[in-house]
Amino acid sequence: MNNLREKIKLFRGIGKKIFIWFLIFSLLPLSLSIYQGYTSSSSALKEKKFQQLDTVADYKEYNLIKFLEEREINLSYIARQKQKTIARTDHPKTTRLSLQSKGCSPFFIFANY
Repeated sequence: MNNLREKIKLFRGIGKKIFIWFLIFSLLPLSLSIYQGYTSSSSALKEKKFQQLDTVADYKEYNLIKFLEEREINLSYIARQKQKTIARTDHPKTTRLSLQSKGCSPFFIFANY
């Protein structure tokens, strides 16, 4: 019991001051290093997320460009097939229109019929 009272007395006088200064000198650097570690890890995580977003954006851009190129190829193929179909038909109006678009005179068009 006396031993406990002696320990309590130690924290009342100079021991209390030493204990407080010890806490200040040990906890202040510890808290500063924790804060610095938190801010650096937070910025590193943000940077990593932005890099991932850039990668996803690049991937989506590439896929969109490839999709549009494929559609362009499909449309050009359809247009060529349509032109071949029009060229094969022997309908007089179609032939007359195609000859007029080439700059032939109407007399030449009707002379051939």
